[in-house]
Amino acid sequence: MRKAKAYMKTRVPLLPSKYFIQNYLSSFLEDPIVEEAKALNANVHEEEAVDDTNSGHYLKALEAFNAGNHEEVLTQCNMELKGYDSPSGEGDESVQEKKEEVAKALLLRGTWLFLMGDGAKALKDFTACIEHPDANLKVKVNALIKRACQHLQDEDVESCFADFDRALKLDPSNGDVFHHRGQVMMLLEKYDKAVSDFDKAAALHPSFPPTQIQKRLVEYRRAFREQNLEKVSACAARFRETVDKFPSSSDGCSIFGQILADLNEYQQAEEYMERAHKLNPEDAMILVHRGLIKVQTNNTDEAVKYMKMALEIDPKCEFAYETWATLEVQSVCQNGVCRSIACPK
Repeated sequence: MRKAKAYMKTRVPLLPSKYFIQNYLSSFLEDPIVEEAKALNANVHEEEAVDDTNSGHYLKALEAFNAGNHEEVLTQCNMELKGYDSPSGEGDESVQEKKEEVAKALLLRGTWLFLMGDGAKALKDFTACIEHPDANLKVKVNALIKRACQHLQDEDVESCFADFDRALKLDPSNGDVFHHRGQVMMLLEKYDKAVSDFDKAAALHPSFPPTQIQKRLVEYRRAFREQNLEKVSACAARFRETVDKFPSSSDGCSIFGQILADLNEYQQAEEYMERAHKLNPEDAMILVHRGLIKVQTNNTDEAVKYMKMALEIDPKCEFAYETWATLEVQSVCQNGVCRSIACPK
């Protein structure tokens, strides 16, 4: 743990893959930045876009987001916040004229820094956004959710839940707050509270697949921890029903495939993992989990093959490297042979 913490302090912050960013943002149903980017994209298709030469840097950041140019998103946010970041930023006329854009740019840049693992700078931007007098309700609440998650990564659980509580006081009908707090509860193995939060999120957004899938997952984990085989079987059956309810959810198929593997139903597990991959062939994590199922059946060579396939799709997939490295270490222990692992340039 100490070595891991030391590594996180010294690692160079890098943006994850496009899919990782997309997958993270898809866990929000009320992210104001994503909603604004979608609206901008719709206007572009209707030929109502503002002349790019007259666009502000925040708008250009949204355009870069829609184009999948995530490095440019950060660049444009920095340009938008140039006056704000400077010691004399409060007196910068251009900043004063675009106060709302500044608040949104702080949220967007903070999100990118969070995804890069630059926690200290992310916290600074989220806090500045939350305290900004011109940040609207949705922007403040979204920043509070993301700051809460950063607090959790920093092992500051008290501040994490304080931010969730504050977000709910501001907007008690925001399903994203319950959904992400439910995920935190699940990570902390507070399963009853997690189910309660997912229930509240589902009541607000019954057609949002991630909440329904996560609720079934936490129910399964709770039953598994209790070692109640009857409950485990019932939870697996309900999970299958939920996956059938949302047949286009690759996450649902992938997670259910992992559960089936836990229950030694390997053939069915393979079928659901294959289904997940067909639904979302750009998700490298599906291939990593598929490889882990091969490990459970003692087929290490097949597992390594899936790690390689995952890295071809997403060269930045750290989980694939970690899993592959673990497999190679095990190979050394068993056979005294280690194959090289190629890293992306």
